[in-house]
Amino acid sequence: MGQHQSPEEVAIVLQEMRTQFTTETIVENKSVTEFDELTYTGELRRRLIRQQPLPNSALVRPGNERAENTRLAILENDETLEGRINIADTKSVDKKTGEMIQMKVSLSIGEQLNEIE
Repeated sequence: MGQHQSPEEVAIVLQEMRTQFTTETIVENKSVTEFDELTYTGELRRRLIRQQPLPNSALVRPGNERAENTRLAILENDETLEGRINIADTKSVDKKTGEMIQMKVSLSIGEQLNEIE
């Protein structure tokens, strides 16, 4: 499914995909058709994601929101920490396939005491 296909072309590709994930078997002398919806939607999702890559800027906003939510959660517990909370700039990291990227939070009192990932 290309980015500039007509609705008719997209319909053809989707029908071909449905056919690819549909099997027909004979059970007790009757033809039974089964559509593997899970595999079909997984393949469809994979193709759509491949065609819609996210720029790094689209990933920065959720990271900043997560950091701000963490800051607010800390302040709910102790408002006196307001001036001591610093949110650093985001940085790019590499990850292996299937690996989740975690947020790194450093907590300190005077000097760094503990890191939580």
